Amino acid sequence: MKRILLPLLLLLTITTASSAQSIAGILSRQDYNTIQIINTQYSQSMSLTNVANQPVNGSWSQLNTLGIGLPTCSTSEYTGTECYIRKPGIEVYYSDQLGKFSMGQLTITSSNYGFKIKGILIKVGDDISKLALVHPDAYSKREKLQSQTLTDHQVLLHLEGTDVSISFRYDPQTNCVTRIGFFQSLV
Repeated sequence: MKRILLPLLLLLTITTASSAQSIAGILSRQDYNTIQIINTQYSQSMSLTNVANQPVNGSWSQLNTLGIGLPTCSTSEYTGTECYIRKPGIEVYYSDQLGKFSMGQLTITSSNYGFKIKGILIKVGDDISKLALVHPDAYSKREKLQSQTLTDHQVLLHLEGTDVSISFRYDPQTNCVTRIGFFQSLV
């Protein structure tokens, strides 16, 4: 039984990994560690790593570096503590379900915030072709989202060896970025 189960498990893992790679460009840890979130309205910035790893030293105050304020938190016996920041143009979700707080999701919906990757600022309203300069492979794999209610397409970056992804949704008629999202599984 073990002889059959091990090759089957290996095949399933390879198939899952290759299908994820076929729709996403793989982002190196080195490039990920240099990503900045930019508040274009106030010329403030913070590394994505620092935003993802809150609270630092037991305090959420480091988020003020980005100018987005403090989260509102609630606790339940099933989900642990969940914290949200909801500002016009940006939403951030944190959870301590796995022990320490981790950012599960960040969504940008206005040009007041953007991601600076490899020195190139990409924000809502920009032409999606800017991503070809950042990650040509991911740009070439852009795709239509699989939903009947969405008309958006996306360019997807997946951080190597993790369950972290960054999505750039865009309108295929205008080629303008409509939403930037960071998400990781907290399960």
